[in-house]
Amino acid sequence: MEMLEIQSVLLPVPLGVARVVSVEGNYIDRKPYFSDTEWMRYQKKSFKTKNSWLLGRLAVKKIMVELYGDSSVAGYSRATVEFNQSTKRLVAHWDGQPCSEYRLSISHARNEKALTVLVSAADCDGVGADIEIVRSFSHGFVRRFCSPREYAEWEIIPEEHKNSFITLMWCLKEAYRKAVGGSVLYVDPRELCMVSYAESPSRFYPPDKSLQVFTHFDLQAWSVVLYYNNIN
Repeated sequence: MEMLEIQSVLLPVPLGVARVVSVEGNYIDRKPYFSDTEWMRYQKKSFKTKNSWLLGRLAVKKIMVELYGDSSVAGYSRATVEFNQSTKRLVAHWDGQPCSEYRLSISHARNEKALTVLVSAADCDGVGADIEIVRSFSHGFVRRFCSPREYAEWEIIPEEHKNSFITLMWCLKEAYRKAVGGSVLYVDPRELCMVSYAESPSRFYPPDKSLQVFTHFDLQAWSVVLYYNNIN
């Protein structure tokens, strides 16, 4: 059996390992890469979400098989992902056992790419990843999504950069929600005031010492990895 042609780009994140993954070809031999439970879940996904779910899991598996030294097809099926209902976070598993020493986050960009990051729990309390392909946004959406400061900045940004700006803001807010979790998941996006784009796309406003942010742009999509440490 031939292995899937998994395209993977390693991002130079400051903590842990982050990869952007895409898969070429038709996925005919994808089933052996998953456990029986995963495959059942995959089969229940809608047609629109199947490929994005597949990409996200393969991105995690790509990192896990490298970490545990088993890059065979069977090795991919040993790496799984479960959702922890109490913490509302994804947890990587190896041979059915939770890898509690790691933090995990996954994001999908349509059905084309997935971004995943795995980082030691000793290095941060939470991690959030988000990847989005730059697209257009209506004026109404920008009004409903941006904080007053962000909206004021969006108005003065050159037209050719407006969509990139909103896409980045989206990534930052989604990564922040995933990293912090809890009640932040339900906060109005307009209350999450992010960075001044003109100054630096990796700084929050107001400054938040509990956050560390990595951003990457590849001419098509923004990738954001955000680390959170609960500073009391």
